[in-house]
Amino acid sequence: MWIPTGVTMKFVYAPSNDTDPPASPYRTLDNISGVNDVGGAAAQSQWVAGPTPTFVSGTSFTLVGDQTATFHAGRRLQSTNTAGTIYSTILTSVFTSLTTVTVANDSGALDSGLSAVNYGLISAVNTSDPNIFGKGIATIGYNIKAVCSTASQVQVSADYIQLNDSSGNTVTLSSIAFTADITSTGLNGLDTGSESSNTWYYCYLISNAQSSSGTLLSIQSSAPTLPAGYTYKALVTAIYNLGSNFNFPQRTAGRRVFPTLDTASTVTEANSTWSGFSIATLIPPIATKIGLQGFLTNETSTSYAEFRFSGESTEVVSMHFFRPVCGPAVASSASGFNNATCTGEIPYVGASIFGKKAVGTTCQCALAISYYDLPGGGQ
Repeated sequence: MWIPTGVTMKFVYAPSNDTDPPASPYRTLDNISGVNDVGGAAAQSQWVAGPTPTFVSGTSFTLVGDQTATFHAGRRLQSTNTAGTIYSTILTSVFTSLTTVTVANDSGALDSGLSAVNYGLISAVNTSDPNIFGKGIATIGYNIKAVCSTASQVQVSADYIQLNDSSGNTVTLSSIAFTADITSTGLNGLDTGSESSNTWYYCYLISNAQSSSGTLLSIQSSAPTLPAGYTYKALVTAIYNLGSNFNFPQRTAGRRVFPTLDTASTVTEANSTWSGFSIATLIPPIATKIGLQGFLTNETSTSYAEFRFSGESTEVVSMHFFRPVCGPAVASSASGFNNATCTGEIPYVGASIFGKKAVGTTCQCALAISYYDLPGGGQ
């Protein structure tokens, strides 16, 4: 049999007395291209055609046979509906007489015109995607939020979120709302020991994959001590504990953490020589980048200040610096802004920032931390 260049085919082996199409095949080979067919390899799609789905609701459908191995929790789907293409993430996949797949849609809903479903080429189980396990952060999730509700509590919620175990297996939680309390121990409290002062705590969602889920606080950024029977986890946020309370109000949206700007951010004025200040209590060591705000006052000539991480306190070009600028109050000035607030974002590479006022004697230039990003993803 010849397979045209650039075309892949599906081969189904079944007994001669089976139906057409076969209802009980004993072997199926899909996406087969011809020998030495570079055209087929180049045409490989990120989506793989799945079995014909049967519409159940705006968030669920069924498939013939046991399809749970392929259509597992966390895998991405692309479906064809009357309203158009819908992208989804599998929440649950259960086989009885049929496989019932429940999904969370990125937007829109499945409809009665559902005619085809494709699954992502990359599996969510033992995945090759390095982002899935970046420092324990959940990368599959939607509307993930964490808020310091009291001096000792963190409220965590999400429309859905995927948790992983140490072997790469996954479980997906949906419509969750839990509260972690640093004054208690175990599920929805500390993983071990007692509350420590001047310490970063990491808040996880955990599950035993059966009937129980909740939160956990730990000083470990990737390997908390899980309660007995719990093997699945996803890191949601990080909070600094002063001892009697968590450090300042803050909120987390996806992987971005926003301190309350007027209280949580360090504000410092640049001097005429390089001087450093610590941000270790504001930014956890696992952060990937930070958002900065430079507050500027008037100056008769162009003025600026530079801020750099420790080890880079020299005037050299690098990606780890932030230079807010202010200039004369004239419309033609192209060098900066007058009495303005400049914003910027730089990779996080150290616990100290150095600042220096490079030009101007009366220009006042201060720096504030407006947010930081945790590794991974999630929305």
